[in-house]
Amino acid sequence: VPYTGAVNERVTALREALGRRILLLDGATGTALEAMGLEDRHFGGPALAGCNEALVLHAPEAVLELHRRYLEAGADIVETDTFGATPVVLAEYGLEARAREINRRAAELARRAAAGHETADRPRWVAGSMGPTTRSLTLTGGVTFAELEAAYRVQAEDPAASGPGLCSGGSLDANTNITAALLLISNALGHCPKYTLNPLEDKDWVREWMSHFKPTRFGERLWIVPSHHAEQHLNDKPEAINILLDPGLAFGTGTHPTTAMCLEYLEQYPPENQQLIDYGCGSGILAIAAARLGARSVLAIDNDPQALIATEDNAIKNKVIDCFTIQLPEPVPGLQADRLVANILARPLIELAAQLASLIKPGGKIALSGILTEQADDVLQAYNTFFNIQQYKQQDDWVCLSGTRHSHNPVAKD
Repeated sequence: VPYTGAVNERVTALREALGRRILLLDGATGTALEAMGLEDRHFGGPALAGCNEALVLHAPEAVLELHRRYLEAGADIVETDTFGATPVVLAEYGLEARAREINRRAAELARRAAAGHETADRPRWVAGSMGPTTRSLTLTGGVTFAELEAAYRVQAEDPAASGPGLCSGGSLDANTNITAALLLISNALGHCPKYTLNPLEDKDWVREWMSHFKPTRFGERLWIVPSHHAEQHLNDKPEAINILLDPGLAFGTGTHPTTAMCLEYLEQYPPENQQLIDYGCGSGILAIAAARLGARSVLAIDNDPQALIATEDNAIKNKVIDCFTIQLPEPVPGLQADRLVANILARPLIELAAQLASLIKPGGKIALSGILTEQADDVLQAYNTFFNIQQYKQQDDWVCLSGTRHSHNPVAKD
């Protein structure tokens, strides 16, 4: 691969990693985005609804959330949100003139997310996603070879300039074969990349994947412990507060800065004998940490049914289910808790400010995460009406806010 400098170093590291172990690619982008319940406004309006690539322009935080969920679940490589980002496909939405901008921004977002999960012994990579377009390569219509070559050139050039260093091709149309696809890439890049087709030996892939997750400490005494390390870790550190948790479909293992800062907040300010709400509970990691740190009752809320299942399973595994209530956001709980933590996205946090404030008693505490540094001021402004709130901590490009509920400001009614 004819890259130089930092990109060449990453490609070399990728090849070395492939020689040592199986690397995990992320899952389906479109399916995962659909599960996030995005609205027309996230895409830039009704005319762009369904154009997932438009999200990098109008809702970059949603794309970052998608990447971080896959990285939290164990992906070594995440794909850019560019499966349909050729001018051929974007022309259906009137966005063909912004194809290069979309590909570049998507690459920057994916690289940003991957960098936030890297450690010295486990780098992460980004693959530029190149789909087959929505038109067939035929002699009687569809798209011409020249048009397709020009479209792929946009994707082959710009994502590489922003950092991926490798490409991921989607499923090929029945009228296209691997030779034609490689020829298109060759013409765009100026050379044909080396490739091999190798069968994979049969392995216990779940065990292989899980082997890379190790116990992690947050604060002085709180540990997240994968089940395959549980016996040894519990024997070595019986005095610690150990939470048994394995990566799964729901977000939250502690490896992402947004979750890590919330865990550190709870460990630093334990909710002893308090009623706590975990809004956007994901795997239940924060709710379980609160229970293990002394909360007398925990309400875990999420709009994803899979997250509610994961939370219940993990609460049972950690023997704290007796103090748990687990539910969807609706109906809104009729209570005022001592504390609320919400690790979601900046935009929903802003939209939910009044509702979340109504769930906290005067003098109660709040912690908010899932916020990029450039979004912090907007979130602070939304919550200043209800809280004395400030930045608690920053890690990489993410911040966590914490505050105390005012006793004199009424909550706005919807």
